[in-house]
Amino acid sequence: MARARKTDWRELEKQQLEALPARLHPDDWKWLRGAVKFETVDLELATTAEVMTLFPGTSDERPGSVNDARLIRTFLWQLWLKIKAKHSPPVQGNIRSTWYQALEPFYQKHDLIGRRALLQGSSHQLEEAPIREIGIRKRTSEADRVATTMTDILGDFIYAHVFRFSDFVYQEPLDHRALVGRDKPKNLYFTEKEGLWRLAKELYEDKLDLGNSISVMAANGQPSLLALDYYCQGLVSRGVRRITAGCFSDYDPWGYLIAQGLDDKLRFLGFDVTTYYLTTANLFSPEQIARGRDFGDLDHDKDKALKTLVDRWMAVTNGVNGRPIGLHIDVLSWGLKSAQGQNFRKWAIVGQAGEWFPVVQPLSEAERSWRVPRTLTAKRAVRQR
Repeated sequence: MARARKTDWRELEKQQLEALPARLHPDDWKWLRGAVKFETVDLELATTAEVMTLFPGTSDERPGSVNDARLIRTFLWQLWLKIKAKHSPPVQGNIRSTWYQALEPFYQKHDLIGRRALLQGSSHQLEEAPIREIGIRKRTSEADRVATTMTDILGDFIYAHVFRFSDFVYQEPLDHRALVGRDKPKNLYFTEKEGLWRLAKELYEDKLDLGNSISVMAANGQPSLLALDYYCQGLVSRGVRRITAGCFSDYDPWGYLIAQGLDDKLRFLGFDVTTYYLTTANLFSPEQIARGRDFGDLDHDKDKALKTLVDRWMAVTNGVNGRPIGLHIDVLSWGLKSAQGQNFRKWAIVGQAGEWFPVVQPLSEAERSWRVPRTLTAKRAVRQR
């Protein structure tokens, strides 16, 4: 079996720096230019003195510190290039595995954890002996802090559309199940209830064999961007550019936020999306409504944030006959839940879902967790490597 051909990662860096200004949103390119030290020494081969000189701590830190954020950004940038160039193996684990496999050995090599721990707890000048004397508990605490910083920074690269999770071959998370529809893959039924996977599979399997198999996903709450990123590669491979999504979640402010979050992440991944909220008040019996959570007595000052959330949910759904009552879909009979899923499939396929289900209002730019790609075309934004 032939080995994968290596390329010069330095040459790849030059190619990326030429291509990225055209590919990225101007704000993302501006962030990247200020975040990473390009075309610098290979950190894998750098001496401790070089690391300390190239990434000095800020003026408010004591002598002998490093700028962790800028160092980690540059480290991840070089790791990304080396993986793409086949110089380094992909992570093939979860995001935390990046710390254990790559960044922690680098920090240990230069004893940066000991330096940071010492600087936090001592005012005297940094010396080699005190570094080695830092207790295991303090070192562990500081290592956790740096690892968390690394995770946040990796998210910044993902947010800016520089990296993709698949570039590192991260393991697909196990907190969801999903299938790409055989016949109508652009129609996506999503539920936050893993207990409804059986129903999702029925919508996918299309037992009547009418050519109506749609895409489905069941998660335990909000689907992670990592899960959707992997899943959407399957949609792109089927030529899907536009998605009609139906979100079957709890009939309450948080259930609606899950629908908005799904819509938001699909847009971030480059799709033209219309998302419908499949949960409606008429599914629930008077007895179930009586046992629901009433948000009508919220204190305007003490519960200001929750009241805003409830008011926005009410503006879209009108609650239950104008009353702000939240309800869980778990209380519904299997027959009702199945019928709602079947109805979505039927009306989505013929392009009439909007006549039966309320459309989910996309988050405003200020509220969004993820920025829409520069060009809203999945072919460009959801790149296949």
